[in-house]
Amino acid sequence: MYNRVYAKQETSYYLGGDARRRRDRRRGRRRGSDLDGFATCLMDKGVKFYGAYWCSHCQAQKALFGTAAGKLPYVECSTPDGQGENPICIQEGIKGYPTWVFTDGSRLSGEISLATLSEKSECVLPVASSTSSQ
Repeated sequence: MYNRVYAKQETSYYLGGDARRRRDRRRGRRRGSDLDGFATCLMDKGVKFYGAYWCSHCQAQKALFGTAAGKLPYVECSTPDGQGENPICIQEGIKGYPTWVFTDGSRLSGEISLATLSEKSECVLPVASSTSSQ
């Protein structure tokens, strides 16, 4: 019995690339590459994402973007030893992580949904749609 459960988990975990993309579309998930344009738009609009490498909420926020996280307008606030704050973050008055700062001067702190970031920044969020071949 255990082997069957293990084999079933193993099979679902190792879905091929195309099968995984179809499953994710059905479940409404976006892939990181789908969010590349969204992350780039945030940067182009002058939005800033302040965080720290040791901050679990910052890691969760980046995870929402998948592979597009590397394109985010991210500013690292922590010193390499994790004991201090970088001068730019002190100057900007960043008090907690993650903090999103928008060009109108407004701020949002904590883990922010992609939909809220889209609304606040006026960047278009790609729609996770299911495509079927007929």
